[in-house]
Amino acid sequence: MLKTRLMDDEEKNVELRLRGIERSVRVFCAALVLVVGGVTLRMVLMVPKFQQIFKDMLGSEDRFPVFTKFVITLAAYPVVFVGVPFAIMSLGVVAAVKVPRYGWLVIYTSCVGVLVMMWFALARALYLPMVKIIQGVAGYN
Repeated sequence: MLKTRLMDDEEKNVELRLRGIERSVRVFCAALVLVVGGVTLRMVLMVPKFQQIFKDMLGSEDRFPVFTKFVITLAAYPVVFVGVPFAIMSLGVVAAVKVPRYGWLVIYTSCVGVLVMMWFALARALYLPMVKIIQGVAGYN
């Protein structure tokens, strides 16, 4: 009877652990779609438009800041800006599987971290040419 009860408890623990892993994977998939979709839309829709605006105002892409050139190059290769968030968030899923109790927290943290990192990188890349334009208009250049 004791052995049966211990087996039942162990089966319940395994079942709870599997539920936690399943929930973590679902959260990961939803977050992956949101993060990759958001980053892709920003990179594909915004960067080429800003590139043209900056090119018209600065006269040449040679005058773009290095970081802006880097982001424009990334926008041409979606595999890179989709792969980086996927890799970071995959590490979150691995951690979630190892610690299912706090797995959702790890996944959310990695997703928010990726979103913030990508947003700051994109904002900075689009901000730097504006500073250069303003400095040119003000006569600092």
